[in-house]
Amino acid sequence: MKRYGVIFLSVILMFSMVGCGQIPKTENAIKQDIQASTGFFSDYTDLEITDFEIVERKTDSKNSTDEINCSLSAANENFIYSAVYVVNYHLYDQGWMLEGLEQKNVDVIPKKATVTSELAYEDMGNTFTFDLWNFEFYTKDDFLFESDTVDLTNKTHDFYFKSTDGKKTVCVRYEFVISEEGIAWKHTNTTVN
Repeated sequence: MKRYGVIFLSVILMFSMVGCGQIPKTENAIKQDIQASTGFFSDYTDLEITDFEIVERKTDSKNSTDEINCSLSAANENFIYSAVYVVNYHLYDQGWMLEGLEQKNVDVIPKKATVTSELAYEDMGNTFTFDLWNFEFYTKDDFLFESDTVDLTNKTHDFYFKSTDGKKTVCVRYEFVISEEGIAWKHTNTTVN
């Protein structure tokens, strides 16, 4: 009986030594590497991966490479993030190590609008020069909030302010954008009709 126990342990030890580091990364390990290596996930730590799919995988044991094309979706309370990743691994003595990570086809869709009419009113006054419009003089104080329209699909949020005499309407537009400063609703345009 001891002999079988020694043989069994020897076989397990042999398989663990031979297979150590040779098995390509699992789906969970790939997700963890993407989260750890992408600034997006470190900037938005509340993002949770909601969908992950390996679309194509090319493991080349002869050249010790593994290339994975995968799609990923993640969300938090403010937006849904989706991207395609190309993840490259190389097999070293220590195991499969991340060699490259490329992010493609990034899209961020807002879940809700977070701009208030008060902020839009301030932006209207800060970014728009009130001047002679049709030979009538208006100031910011001559406009009152009328309505707003949110279009999450097109990532726009418009605020409408009507002049107290009813002759002019100012539209203050925000767009949901990705910039160096992060992901946010940004004031992009103010128009008068």
